[in-house]
Amino acid sequence: MYYIYLDTKIIGAIQQLIVYFANQVFPYENTVVIYKKYKKHWQLFNKLFKNAGITAIPFERYSQIQMEEGGIVFYLFNAQSNCRIVSDRRLTHIFVTHGESNKISSVKPIIRIYDHVTTAGKGGIDRFLAHKTFTPYDIEHNRAFPMGDTFIGKTGLSEIPTNQKVILYAPTWEGGIPDENYSSLEYLEKIISAIKHISEKSGITNIAIKPHPNTGHRLPSYRMNIINLVKRLATEHLTPILYASNLKFTFIEELKLKKCNYQKVPSLSGHQAVHALCDISAIETQLLNENIPYYLFCNKKHAANLLNLKNSDIYKKIIILLDIEANPFGEALPHIEDFKNLKEYLIDKTFQSIPLSSRLKLLQNKIKNIKE
Repeated sequence: MYYIYLDTKIIGAIQQLIVYFANQVFPYENTVVIYKKYKKHWQLFNKLFKNAGITAIPFERYSQIQMEEGGIVFYLFNAQSNCRIVSDRRLTHIFVTHGESNKISSVKPIIRIYDHVTTAGKGGIDRFLAHKTFTPYDIEHNRAFPMGDTFIGKTGLSEIPTNQKVILYAPTWEGGIPDENYSSLEYLEKIISAIKHISEKSGITNIAIKPHPNTGHRLPSYRMNIINLVKRLATEHLTPILYASNLKFTFIEELKLKKCNYQKVPSLSGHQAVHALCDISAIETQLLNENIPYYLFCNKKHAANLLNLKNSDIYKKIIILLDIEANPFGEALPHIEDFKNLKEYLIDKTFQSIPLSSRLKLLQNKIKNIKE
């Protein structure tokens, strides 16, 4: 049996998990989601799981949790209560994250509590070593190992050419604490300047905005930043296309949005991104995996960390610093060929020929061989 343990109040976390099932990463027939029952959330969560055809069991007390000996428990998010479940040594515990990113949250020491941790490729292994999350000995003994693009998710954009070509802006959220804020949303002028530059170079005026589903969770003003961005883009003779079905605006915020000249879409599947803008987040790896060239917003401190990575030459060309005035735009937009080495470094391509539906079995066999 496969189990997925969740302790969250964030609806976006549930929706992200559902995508893994829809993409056949987790099999419906022998995967059970065990999730903590919060009064204000569990009925909605239960409805989402039921509509998606996923077996999900809520719990109030840890004594209610029952998992078969020998099962594998997957963790997509770090929560304090994960430690309670990891203590059950009849099971194998694997942290797979809900996306591959260069955020500091991806390498926190708490990750060591799990039996194994997956990452997309060599870049993730080097990240663990650089932050001393794992030692070379740990890596040699498969505490962390690559699984290609198995757990990095998808942007939701069309991967085949369409007539609906867009520039994608996908900001991350403001983080659970100030030190983990990688969002560009408070830098409105920087965002506008970058979007206008790409629009002028590409001739594309449709701007798809895909905010992180947690946006405004810690700082509600960040939702207002999205509204202000939509409003400004319209005044710049651009067409904002907002995909925020996983983001809950307040009644007042919805009223303000209605006054903006924009398109609201329930899905980005009919749109093709010819270029993108993002923050340091899981979206970056998704863009690489889907061959979408991009610029990357970050501050000087975070940029220095990226430039110290191996195969980081491309970062010198695509980073847009938020905390300095200059915009380092070149004459030509970055092309996907520029990202080739970075993609191969961050995403192990040996898994490309293996269907997503077969990769958990591959992972299970790998763990079995390690134990033997």
